[in-house]
Amino acid sequence: MSRRADRRFWVVLGCITAVALAWRVTYVIWQRGRIPLNGDAAYYHWQAIDLARGLGFLDPAMYEQYGRVTPSAGHPPAYLVYLAAVARFVGTSETTHRLASCLLGAGAVFAIGVLARRVFRRDASGWLAAAFAAVYAHLWINDEMHMSESMYVLTMTLAIIAAYRFWDRRTLGSAALMGAALGLAVLSRAEAIALFPIMVLPLALLMRDRRLLDRLKVATVAGLVGALVLAPWVVHNLTRFEHPVLLSNGAGSVLMVANCDSYAEDTGEYRGTYRGTYVGYWSIFCAADMPERIRAYFPDDRANELLAELGPIAFPSGHTTHWFGDESTHEVAWRALGVEEMRRHKSELLTAVPIRVLRMWDFFRPLQNIDPLNSELEGRGLWPTRIGYIQYYPLLALAVVGLLWLRRRRALVLPFVAVAVMVTITAATTFGITRYRAPVDGLLPVLAAGGALVVVDAVRRRTRAL
Repeated sequence: MSRRADRRFWVVLGCITAVALAWRVTYVIWQRGRIPLNGDAAYYHWQAIDLARGLGFLDPAMYEQYGRVTPSAGHPPAYLVYLAAVARFVGTSETTHRLASCLLGAGAVFAIGVLARRVFRRDASGWLAAAFAAVYAHLWINDEMHMSESMYVLTMTLAIIAAYRFWDRRTLGSAALMGAALGLAVLSRAEAIALFPIMVLPLALLMRDRRLLDRLKVATVAGLVGALVLAPWVVHNLTRFEHPVLLSNGAGSVLMVANCDSYAEDTGEYRGTYRGTYVGYWSIFCAADMPERIRAYFPDDRANELLAELGPIAFPSGHTTHWFGDESTHEVAWRALGVEEMRRHKSELLTAVPIRVLRMWDFFRPLQNIDPLNSELEGRGLWPTRIGYIQYYPLLALAVVGLLWLRRRRALVLPFVAVAVMVTITAATTFGITRYRAPVDGLLPVLAAGGALVVVDAVRRRTRAL
C-alpha cells in the first residue's frame, strides 16, 4: 500500500507537470512574435547560437554586427549552455529557444511539488504546490521572455531540495550534493553565491548534536564542492580578459544604470534613480554622458584611466563610441562611475535603498510596477502581468501562514528565509525589479500550499466542533 500510494503521488505530480508544460507551450506559440528580440534576451539567443557553432563565449553583438571576436561573460553560462545544446541538436529559432525554456519551467513545477511534499510531509501539499506553480503567471511569463529566470527557478528549487536532504541525513555526501546543487544555481545567476554564507554555513552550524569541528567540516565540504562546480567557468574567465573576471561582467553595468541624477534637457524633468517618478528603479539615462561625468567626478589622471577602460572605437564616419571593447575594462569604468554616484548621493540612498526593496517586493507603487515597468519596459505584457499580481498577494499571504506553521513546529525554515534575504540584498544593492524576485516566486507555491492546507484543516476542525 505504501508503494502504491507513493506511485500515486508521482503519477499525479507528473500529470500536473504535463498540464503546466502544455499551457506554457500553448502560450509561447500563441504569443509568438509579440516580444522583439533585444537586450538580454538577444544576448542569450545569439550567444547560444555562436556557442553551438563552436565560437565560444563571445560578445554576440560585436560578432554579428562588426565581425569582432570579443570575449564575453555578461551572464553565467548555465542557461547559455542549455540553449546552445538546443541550437546544436534541435533548432536556432527564437520560438525553439522559448519552447526549450518551457521545459525548464515545467521542470521547476515538478521540483516545486517534490519540495513541498518533503517540507510539509503530505502528498496533497506537493500536488497543490505544483498546481499553484503551474498557473502562477510570474513563473510561466519567464519561459516566454527568453531569459535565465526559467533556469534559475529550477536550479534554485533543486538547491533547496538538496538543502533539506542534507538536513535529513547530515552526512558529508549530502553536504557535497547541496554544494553542487547550489553551484549550479550560481551558474544560472551569480547572486545565488550569497547563499553559501547565508544558508550553507548557518545550516552546518545549526547541527547542535555535532562537534564544532564536524560542523565546520560539513560547511567546508559543501563550499569546496560548490567551488569545484564553479571552477571551470571561473578559470576560463581568468584566462581571457584584461582584468580578472570570476562569474560575470554584469555588476558594473547594473551599478551604473541604478545610480545617477539625470534631467531632460528640454523640460528639466528628473530622470534619475534616487527620487522622482521611478525612484528605486533603473534608468537608461544613467548611461548617457559617461565621459563627461567621469571627467567631472575624478582627477585628471584617474579620469583618463577610466576613459581608456571604456574602450573607445573610432568608426569610418568619424563617430566614436565608448561601449565596445574588452568587457572587463568596461566593468572597471562602469563600476567606478556607479560607486562614485552612490558616494555623492549618500543621503538620498537612505530613502532610495528601502524603496528599491519595497519595489522588488511589490509594496511600493505596485500599479506602476504593473504598467509600464513590467508590462512594457520588461516586455511581460499587460494582461499576464496583471494576472501575476492578482495571484502574488494571496500566495504571499498563504506562504506566510505556511512559514509560521513550520516555525511553530520547529521545522527547518532557514532555506526559505535565506533565499528571501538574498533577493532583498540584491534589490538593495542594485534596483527594485520583479524579475530579481524569481527564486522567491518559485518558492512561494511551496509555502502557500502548506499554508492553504493549514487553513483548510483549521476550518474543518472548527466545523466539526460546531
